[in-house]
Amino acid sequence: MYTSAFFDHCFEAIFGIVHRPHFEDRLRAHFEQDSKDVTEDIAWYALRNTIYAAGCRQLLLREQSVKYAQAQAEAFRYFYRAFQVQTDLMYGPPTLEAVRALTAMMFYADSTGNQYFEYMMCANTVGLAQARGLHRQPSKALQLSPVEVMHRNWLWWAIYCCENKVSFRSGRPSFINDANISCNIPDQAPPGSTINVAFFKHAIKIGQYTAQIHRRITSVATIRQDATQFVQTMNESKEQIEIWRESMGDGFAVGQPIKPERLPPNVRPLHITYLHFAYYAGIQAVFTVFTCPWLSAFLNIDSDPLFRLQAANKATQVAEAARGIILMFKAMELNAGLPAWATFYFPMSAFTSLFVFVVNSPNSPTVQADLSLLDIAAGHFSHMEYLTSLELGASFSREAARLAREVVGKARSKPATRMGSSNPQEDLDMNASTVSIPQLESFQADEFDYEGWNMYSLDVANVWSGESDFLDFTKFSPQ
Repeated sequence: MYTSAFFDHCFEAIFGIVHRPHFEDRLRAHFEQDSKDVTEDIAWYALRNTIYAAGCRQLLLREQSVKYAQAQAEAFRYFYRAFQVQTDLMYGPPTLEAVRALTAMMFYADSTGNQYFEYMMCANTVGLAQARGLHRQPSKALQLSPVEVMHRNWLWWAIYCCENKVSFRSGRPSFINDANISCNIPDQAPPGSTINVAFFKHAIKIGQYTAQIHRRITSVATIRQDATQFVQTMNESKEQIEIWRESMGDGFAVGQPIKPERLPPNVRPLHITYLHFAYYAGIQAVFTVFTCPWLSAFLNIDSDPLFRLQAANKATQVAEAARGIILMFKAMELNAGLPAWATFYFPMSAFTSLFVFVVNSPNSPTVQADLSLLDIAAGHFSHMEYLTSLELGASFSREAARLAREVVGKARSKPATRMGSSNPQEDLDMNASTVSIPQLESFQADEFDYEGWNMYSLDVANVWSGESDFLDFTKFSPQ
């Protein structure tokens, strides 16, 4: 039951971490106890319990047969078994099955939303995979069959996609150096696999672009650039994202409505949503510094004329990306079993970006529509509170949406000569005359903490809400 739930409903099944026919055959043999080695294999023990955990979490939360905390605790009971042998997997022989087990554990951690745990799971998985040489194309001297090579290569790219997503979202350094990868991207999936090749290739490509962007915008060299160089770097990064968007074919293209009845095999609306979110997230990551006054102040470029000239256009693009994410909510069949990136990270980034845009530009022609979108986003988090019995959500979003309306109302009550500006920078200058902004301390590029201002870091949300980490694993530890 839990195995079927994993392959049929879990987001990560499309990456082919586990080959369904082989896994089900081995599981059947395990229960029949046909071979002794099956029960004593640590990697197999960790893998099957992680699959049980993911399937259990998905099944119980989708059906809402028990409360959220109970479902999480039941799922974690299985995951904890795998976690107990993690040290053996890491420090034992770097077998392919050990890598596969850690990969499944990494995806499970990614779906639950504990940014500290998922990042370290990525470190362990990538380290073992690279020790095994999965990032390199296998030598012909190994005499591996084409199917074996295919399995190896797809496994590596699944690791790549997950690790890249986590590092980009958290603002922390990646453990993968793209320049050292020689592993080919296969053109087909193994027979019976849950992989959809077209989706997987798009996920890899956006991962490669975001990895390049992440390295560029977080490097000390970039932070030390003057305004002219900095703007050029950001514009070049934006061009990379647009190149990827233009390569998307029918059924995946950003901006087109998702039609479930026309989706390719093994692809569900959530997979398309992921690609669209990744595009919008890339835009936000590149141009966020133009929209948040405290960031440009940190970089000492906020007063530069070129930067101020560019800020209005970039802020509009960030706001448009935020609108795109919020409008994608209707494509998601919201349930408590969805991954954290779908229910919290990207929605929160959109809400935060649009809130900042509205407060900075209360006289924008789009402000009324933007206020409605803020209400929709706040409703999304309220829905999550309902689905999780108040365990998850962001209640402060309702207060923030109300505050945005208050700012717009006060701006509109001012004399007509101060109204009607469509330029975010002009509005920001106007607001600055009535708002006391604290002086920032002197800043050194070497001390710059990207995670501290990254839109996708949970630290940002915690500052807003005063809440603890999104999911505390210690609450579900077996007694």
